[in-house]
Amino acid sequence: MSKGEEHSKTGDEGNVPVVDDLMGLQQPGNAPSDQPIHPELVKLHFSIASVFKIFDSEDRNQVEVSELGTIVRGLGCCPSEEDLRDIILECEEEESTGYIKYERFEPVMTRILKQRKYMSASVDELVEAYKVLDEKGDGFLDPDVFAELLTSKGEMFSEEEVHEMFGTAVDIHENRLYYEEHAIITALDENLYLVKD
Repeated sequence: MSKGEEHSKTGDEGNVPVVDDLMGLQQPGNAPSDQPIHPELVKLHFSIASVFKIFDSEDRNQVEVSELGTIVRGLGCCPSEEDLRDIILECEEEESTGYIKYERFEPVMTRILKQRKYMSASVDELVEAYKVLDEKGDGFLDPDVFAELLTSKGEMFSEEEVHEMFGTAVDIHENRLYYEEHAIITALDENLYLVKD
């Protein structure tokens, strides 16, 4: 058994088993442990498995590397592109296949969430940031102007990322991004990933 496989079965502390079979993601040959599992850890692994499974379109316990950023962000994390590359490198096989396997992703994502790394800002912090861009105080932003900022300033988003974000953020009837509503959707509930060691 490799060190990575052992880690994926036993968790970070070596005595708390990881739940690999949530959502049918257990790898063949991995016998479930009879040790008790913390309820918070089960909830955490269920969240990870649920989001991962959405992108596992071929039901092979793997996703394309290009989708990992969306999965990580779907779990409430906001890593920079550099941080995301580090996560990908940690999850990839020694020889890149273009896919990330669940058994390699789960322990990495578990550690990230337990350490509360890359957590999104609070609703209030997001609203305050949006207000800086809302010079008239209308309570909304023009999606075209906002998209231009996102794709040309600071740590730039790709057009695909902007399109994905705007799918839930923009009111299609008025072509406005009501940022208070969007902040509520985007911000992570701080209590969602509280896991006791």
